[in-house]
Amino acid sequence: MSRLSKLLSVIATSLVTGSAAAEEPVSLQDVEGSVIEYRVVIDRMVRKSGRDFASQLQLDNKVEMREGGKLVLTTTATSRSNGGVRRGQTRTTPVRSLNQTNTTDMGRGQGHGVWILSPAG
Repeated sequence: MSRLSKLLSVIATSLVTGSAAAEEPVSLQDVEGSVIEYRVVIDRMVRKSGRDFASQLQLDNKVEMREGGKLVLTTTATSRSNGGVRRGQTRTTPVRSLNQTNTTDMGRGQGHGVWILSPAG
């Protein structure tokens, strides 16, 4: 399980702890209607034209949990470097289904992904 999916699992579980005891499994019905917002910040060194410079990529994400195991992901990317701040266009995925293969648009072609809700661990 990737770090991001573990993080989402922990966030989703913590969202419903008010309606379900921590020892009880979380069901899809528990998270329906929830909106999970999270930010990922990546500090990186970039080499361009033989020069190295620091850059930071920030991804602001929102996951809307819909009825029947459907979800929508919205992402806005922001890049910061010595050259300034560049904010990308906000992108929203089509409605996705949990536990099913979904086609993804990776910007350079298409791929496939599966969203799974499972206990953190």
